[in-house]
Amino acid sequence: MAKQELLNRVYGTISALHRGGRKKISVMEVAKLSGVARATINQKHDPDWVKVREVIKRTVHSGGDVEDSSVVFEQPLKNSQEIHHRLKELEEQLSLLRERANTTYNQLIERVQYYFALASEKPAKQVEKAKVLQELTHQKNQNAILRADLKAALAESLTPAVSGIITSKIILEVPNAVSESEAILNFLEKLDSLSNQNRSSLVTTVYIMFGLPMCGKSSWIENHKPSTPGVSLYVSGASDTVSIRSLLISRIRKEFNVPVHCVRFSIGLDVCISRAEKQFNGAALELNILSIKGAAARLEEIQFSENFDSIILA
Repeated sequence: MAKQELLNRVYGTISALHRGGRKKISVMEVAKLSGVARATINQKHDPDWVKVREVIKRTVHSGGDVEDSSVVFEQPLKNSQEIHHRLKELEEQLSLLRERANTTYNQLIERVQYYFALASEKPAKQVEKAKVLQELTHQKNQNAILRADLKAALAESLTPAVSGIITSKIILEVPNAVSESEAILNFLEKLDSLSNQNRSSLVTTVYIMFGLPMCGKSSWIENHKPSTPGVSLYVSGASDTVSIRSLLISRIRKEFNVPVHCVRFSIGLDVCISRAEKQFNGAALELNILSIKGAAARLEEIQFSENFDSIILA
């Protein structure tokens, strides 16, 4: 049921308009003059407001009948009480707006202080943040691949059983922007973590990615369809030199008795830098360009004498 106070204000407004000689009125006009929201008057399931709209409609389409029907809706408008109530509502709204303005102002000051502090940071700290950003990007790419695998597995589980193979993917990211010893240590730690999860026994094939940063390794891994069932392990990152690749292969063959393939990416320096410029900016872009150029300077081409089962050109 509608509040009697609101009904009084609306009916009073309609009466005042009619007495003023207005033959055609609208819900919008009544709402504006009475201070009652148009959405309130337009409520479809409240019989009181339905009746109000019918009165307004009769006023529009048959102005002569309104004199007779005014007895139904015309009620005394207590001006002093209505004005006092309206002022009280406006004061409450003004108080709320002031609180919001103060909150917004404080938030604006905090953001200004944040960006001022960010602008005054030393370059070394910005580079450190860029490294974290790069690591998060790698994690995001791996997460996207895992989500795609999960989606594919769910789709397979909902379809009738057919002959085929069941595969999954594990990615070991080895940072490029570190020394050889740090890269190997990082790889060993992740390999040990894999063993501790009792997943190493499921690995059936290993792929070592070889190419510059931004050459498309993540996309290749995501789109690759292993030919053997089980877990395919992808080692992506620092594999620029023969010595690093030899250590990686040696440790992998010690851990897994499975084929080890090298995926050779042919994308050149200029294309990789161009891709970085489209994806990053600021300190993150500078870090990625340095990483690409550093990898290009260290790059030692794959030799057939290296202990790979095959070399895949991508």
